[in-house]
Amino acid sequence: MANKHTGFSLIELLVVLAIVAILASIAYPSYSRSVQKSHRIEAMGEMLELATQVEEIRVQTLSYLSANQLSVSLSRYQLRVNATSPTKYRVLATPQGAQLNDACGEFSVSETGDWQFPNGLTRADCS
Repeated sequence: MANKHTGFSLIELLVVLAIVAILASIAYPSYSRSVQKSHRIEAMGEMLELATQVEEIRVQTLSYLSANQLSVSLSRYQLRVNATSPTKYRVLATPQGAQLNDACGEFSVSETGDWQFPNGLTRADCS
């Protein structure tokens, strides 16, 4: 009578484990970039909403300076208004937490809709 063994050998299990580890090491950085990008895009949308509030303040007071107290806290960004004159402002997004190592870093949008990103990056690079 022949002995029939069922199941997997230790070598087969180690090969499968190595394949899973290699696939995970390839997939995780891509997943992390996608999560960062989604949080960045969320912040950009919130920045535009904050800019709308700033414009409403200007309609009421004829100046952007009254909007300096506006800020919004998101899970990975702190948004704030920086009005430098009655006719100029920027909404700044400062990364925090897990977003700190994002290449797009701190970015802003002005009253004219001009987006600024660090290190020569453009809006297309960061959205």
